[in-house]
Amino acid sequence: MDPLDDLCPKPDQPPPSETSPLVAPLQQSAVYRCESLAQVNSLANKKENGFIYSRDAHPNAQALAEKLRLMHGAEFGVVCSSGMAAIASICIAQLTVGDRIAVHKTLYGRSHELFLQELPRYGIEVHWLDLHQANLGDLKLPDKTKLVFTETITNPLLKVSPVSELATWAHQQGAKLFIDNTFAGPALCRPLALGADWVMESLTKLLNGHSDVLLGAILGTSSNQDRIQQVLTRWGWATSPHDCWLASRGLTTYALRAERSFQNAAQLAHWLSQQEDIIEKLFYPGLEGKSDREVGKKIFQNISKLSNTKVAPYGSMLSFELKGGRENVEALIKALPSIPFSPSLGDVCTTLSHPASTSHRGLTEAERLERGIHQGLVRISVGIESIGSLISQFDQAFQTLRNT
Repeated sequence: MDPLDDLCPKPDQPPPSETSPLVAPLQQSAVYRCESLAQVNSLANKKENGFIYSRDAHPNAQALAEKLRLMHGAEFGVVCSSGMAAIASICIAQLTVGDRIAVHKTLYGRSHELFLQELPRYGIEVHWLDLHQANLGDLKLPDKTKLVFTETITNPLLKVSPVSELATWAHQQGAKLFIDNTFAGPALCRPLALGADWVMESLTKLLNGHSDVLLGAILGTSSNQDRIQQVLTRWGWATSPHDCWLASRGLTTYALRAERSFQNAAQLAHWLSQQEDIIEKLFYPGLEGKSDREVGKKIFQNISKLSNTKVAPYGSMLSFELKGGRENVEALIKALPSIPFSPSLGDVCTTLSHPASTSHRGLTEAERLERGIHQGLVRISVGIESIGSLISQFDQAFQTLRNT
């Protein structure tokens, strides 16, 4: 019998089994055991399947990336430590000193900060454009523009991007199109099928759906996958096996959760559209008469399955501007105790956020106002509760505001 000093440190060996687990196991190891120097070389040169060090790759990340690749119909997929890591990785992989990137003028606040404050430090010139303008074909990109970036549905004002037109326009001028698909997700839009070159997803949000992981994903063509993997490894934007395992579990119910939350958001938006004494502006692209509804018909899938004549279910997000500004937002938060004020989105429960104080707090007041982000703006991530309960909660809260 080996002494405890020798027995305890030995790695455990899995017991022999003629069966395999129904649920893919969590493989928490940070490093893998190799048989020889020859095998290390074979693994490193991708001549043999397997893993060496989890910063480079690990089974849970690979399984998650493969499912996402299939969901998007992509040639290549990889997961990384966050949605912001996904955006930064593509920029670093595709751009160098002297290159230019064209960016839509209204984005998620942290994306805005990345393009405004970080990329210029590396000699990359950022051009802010209105990529939703009607005469897009007349808009010329500056020389050496290698990348065009926007969101499928913009955060937080929910403008729908004409992805197919943007792809054609960018490609005609020698640029690639990179889309942040967080507000839409593959249940609503698959930008690669519309001509985009790269798509990122924030798995932290609706794809996982339980607010318990921090992950991002990059989907696209295989033409530059080695360079993207190098960037993720060298900059340390790797994933933990546990987060990937949790996200894989979350994906099993994604289609069901997405359909329910989309339907809820559409019905809640329809009800909110009738509260004109409380709401100054309502932002939801599926509303009848909205120009974004027409754009959505061209790029969103499965809409006929979910639509009604009044409002089309264009995702789980909506925003509105309260009359009375910031003071009434504070009152609304207090009047909605069952709807958490939580600066994220995509949970199974409905949550509320205040962009000026959270997602876009890094912008100056002038920058926020220029982009239509006022102190009275409230962003709602609609969950899977019963729609009757949601409307009742908002109705009671609005009655409290009316009585104050």
